[in-house]
Amino acid sequence: MTKTPIDFEEKIIRDASNTISQLRFIQDRKQLALTKLKDLNFPSRKDEDWKYFDFNDILGFDQNAQDRQIEAKDLATLIDKYVYRETVSNLIVTIDGNYSKELSNFKSEQIKIVNFNKAEEIEAQPELKSITEKFFAQNLEQETKYFKTVNTILMDSGFLLHIQKNYNSQSPIQILHISTKANFNQIRSLIYAGTNSKTNLIVNYIGHEASKYLTNAVIETYLDDGAELKLDKIQNESKQSTCLYNLEATLCRDSNFEFNSFSFGAKSSRDDININLNGEAADASINGLYVVNGDRKSHHKVVINHNAPHTESSQLFKGILQDQSRAEFNGLIEVARAAQKTNALQLNRNLLLSDSAHVDSRPQLNILADDVKCAHGSTVGNISQEELFYLNSRGLSDLEAKAILTYSFCQEVIDKISIESGRNYASNLAFASLGADHHGTLETLAENKKFKHSRYD
Repeated sequence: MTKTPIDFEEKIIRDASNTISQLRFIQDRKQLALTKLKDLNFPSRKDEDWKYFDFNDILGFDQNAQDRQIEAKDLATLIDKYVYRETVSNLIVTIDGNYSKELSNFKSEQIKIVNFNKAEEIEAQPELKSITEKFFAQNLEQETKYFKTVNTILMDSGFLLHIQKNYNSQSPIQILHISTKANFNQIRSLIYAGTNSKTNLIVNYIGHEASKYLTNAVIETYLDDGAELKLDKIQNESKQSTCLYNLEATLCRDSNFEFNSFSFGAKSSRDDININLNGEAADASINGLYVVNGDRKSHHKVVINHNAPHTESSQLFKGILQDQSRAEFNGLIEVARAAQKTNALQLNRNLLLSDSAHVDSRPQLNILADDVKCAHGSTVGNISQEELFYLNSRGLSDLEAKAILTYSFCQEVIDKISIESGRNYASNLAFASLGADHHGTLETLAENKKFKHSRYD
């Protein structure tokens, strides 16, 4: 029998009693979130932000299903497979939503990491406790997002990543989130970038290929004055999984935040991105690439809130769709009355590789200030026949020409990944995520030495 939103919520309420925090202030917020949930409605297609989402992907998930536990040696092999050579000494690992200090390899003295659900760890570090108390679920009383609230209720083990002021290192930090079994995974992290710090993070969400699971992830980030944070998120979840991601970023004066989202895996995924430019001269660059095939679905909801003057933001999201896949881009730039001299740009471009693929693109502006520069745009189209003919005339087959044109379309976003092995990994996934036909595939072509890259090149 198909579950209903009521069944789903009743299961959450029952499970809440099993995720009691050792820290009083976190437990208080869990209780507040549980109370808040009763005032929030489970999303539906009547909600503008969810009108294209297939809720069967969530309600059809069996939260009581049992998977075979992955063996330790297989887990070690899985970790080795996805660790980049540039990040071996700066690695943070979570397994099914639980931060693993044992599997992580992190030694930087200017960056602190602490499990904020273990009292003995955080009580021993008053500065980290103060940051967690201030910024963990800080806007809970005004929260309107159902699944972000659910994460607060059910989150069992999360971590705070504290980047100390004036930190500046060329060494990237990798956060590896691994899902291995049929769980409703609650992944939670809080990232605090101190004054004038400069940090490069690359976050991977991966899943054991045989696992069917539901992931509900929340990243809260806070950038203090003058902080610079670059965050690349690469999602390569199990093709049987459904994955929900919430990113909330708050920018103070002169801070700079770059977020690049890459969606290659999952049966159905949704990114819910909310950026608050609260300080003068804050700057945000939000970009994404989604590649889907078969009957897979990818959704992006992006809201940029310009709340202070002289702030800037840019958005570039590109999608490649094949077969019967679907995608959605729903972007909104909000400019407050006080946010004079705002400069904002939003662009969504989509490449359809089949007649049955479908995308819904809705870039939007809501401007209350009168001295701004804001623009938005959207394109949906097929591979240019003129460009295809040009490459054919230079001796390339249709398949090779399509591969070059497809890669050229997404290269602009892939090149934003800061480390070479990460760029190579994303390039391979972009090809591998495209499905088969009877005349050859881009996936097969990805194995060709002309196109394939190694993470270890």
